[in-house]
Amino acid sequence: MEEVGTHDNWRQRKELILDKGKVWTNMTELICAAKRGDCSLATFKPTKIEFQHQGCDRVWDENKLAAAQNQMSQQGLFEDDAVPENFRIADKVPYDFSYKITDDDERVSTLKILDWEIGMLYWNCLKIANGDEKAALSKVHQKYGQEFFQKDIHLFLGTSLQWHNVGPNPWMTIGVFPPPIERQMSLGI
Repeated sequence: MEEVGTHDNWRQRKELILDKGKVWTNMTELICAAKRGDCSLATFKPTKIEFQHQGCDRVWDENKLAAAQNQMSQQGLFEDDAVPENFRIADKVPYDFSYKITDDDERVSTLKILDWEIGMLYWNCLKIANGDEKAALSKVHQKYGQEFFQKDIHLFLGTSLQWHNVGPNPWMTIGVFPPPIERQMSLGI
């Protein structure tokens, strides 16, 4: 498989993601498409965006953790299904991160970010900051807020089976696509 790099202002990536796929700009239309069963993954371009965080439980829910461990112990009937012996549940990030977005119809939605990269960024920043959560959160805000907002930010959205048909808005952010903004050259006339 050929690597699709970021050279030439992310040209190849933008062709694959923005030119060949649909880019949604209206949340109402996207929610309706999900409810009809037409769409469970989407690329979304907000007109306004704000990064947020709030504290949450610092440990995994014991019932959910037990269910996950039970499910893992029942796997392994086939060699391909075996869970590696060194596998362990990741520590829970003690913050929920989200984007508050506005669409092309001025509809405002808050979408939780469930991208593993933001969790790893938090843990790495916390380590660099010697356990200072405030400093770590500041670095996460710098990346997912300030730095990404200087780019042509698009969000990869997905639905979960649990909320796909029952939640008022089943969408969550599962990734961020931040290619650079292309500046048009002036003609100098």
